[in-house]
Amino acid sequence: MHGDHCGGIEYIGFKQMFDSKIEKKIQLISDKNILIKGWKNCWSGTMEDLDFGTATLETYFDAKYLNKDSYFYHCNLKFQLISNTNVVSNGIKIPSYGLSFITKKNKKVYISGDTSFEIEKLKKFFDYDFIFHECTFSTNFSPVHTSFNKLNTLPVEVKKKIWLYHYTQNNETFEELEVLAIENSFAGLVYASQEFKI
Repeated sequence: MHGDHCGGIEYIGFKQMFDSKIEKKIQLISDKNILIKGWKNCWSGTMEDLDFGTATLETYFDAKYLNKDSYFYHCNLKFQLISNTNVVSNGIKIPSYGLSFITKKNKKVYISGDTSFEIEKLKKFFDYDFIFHECTFSTNFSPVHTSFNKLNTLPVEVKKKIWLYHYTQNNETFEELEVLAIENSFAGLVYASQEFKI
């Protein structure tokens, strides 16, 4: 429920509600607890009161409430939610969800989402063809993100398949961090609007 993850939902909901060019509701797919908590704690405050009555999440979206680690289909591909630990609050693990899927070319892909470094969970994806993993280059400890130094302990054959994203730049340029990543055997850094043919 951090703003960098859920803050855009309000805009998307209002856009689809009041833009006459959008003919059907946008699907909002997530773990049911995330959607329930998101509506209750984040979005209802600004989205609930409309001039024609009290709104719900379903007023704005075709909401798909999934169970933890369940599947959904999009563009004829089967996606699995992967529950990762984002933060631990009062001893309770708060999840952020990643995704895994197999492309039409039979390539296996894993996208981590924000996660602390959980090596046993990550090992399940070592045989995947593409791994997109969030990363922080910051030397300050962050339980919310995986540090570059921890990812750098992975076997070289795994690192060669890992594209780093959601990275902090500190004072370094993209080019400097990309050189660092490639010199340490990673596939590279994802840049804005980059496309992958997989």
